Amino acid sequence: MIFRNGFKEYALMGIIYGLSMGIFFGVTSENAIGGIITGVICGILFAFFMYLFIHKQEKKFDIKREEISKERKIFCDGGATLNGVGGWLFFTTQGLEFYPHKVNFSRKEIMIPLIEIKIIGSASNCLTIQNGKGDVFIFRVSHRKEWAEVIQSKTQGA
Repeated sequence: MIFRNGFKEYALMGIIYGLSMGIFFGVTSENAIGGIITGVICGILFAFFMYLFIHKQEKKFDIKREEISKERKIFCDGGATLNGVGGWLFFTTQGLEFYPHKVNFSRKEIMIPLIEIKIIGSASNCLTIQNGKGDVFIFRVSHRKEWAEVIQSKTQGA
């Protein structure tokens, strides 16, 4: 199961960015109409370019998905952010695996073994995982409730 961003996520990105840019340009230029127009244009362009970037990253991680699926079963995967580092999160028979995009400063891959996953929470757009050592990982993901359900169903027997 691959969790991808939908129209709602891209629209929300565009609205938030466009609104903030519209207010900024409206205030700095003292022209409310110009700020609104600029905000709408910025929001649409931002959402469009985010769609292109994320779509390109999805294609790149298709290769990683094929590589992983040769060695172990993938229960679900999708785009994720961990501490401001964007990448791709896989939940496999071995546990949670986070692989950052190559455009990040941090390229540290994270592996949380299945038997170490202790606490699963989901709030807002965050999936919170605590391992057996007490380390807490907060992943920003789309479809967080579905992620939590899949992880909980597989960790209850572990």
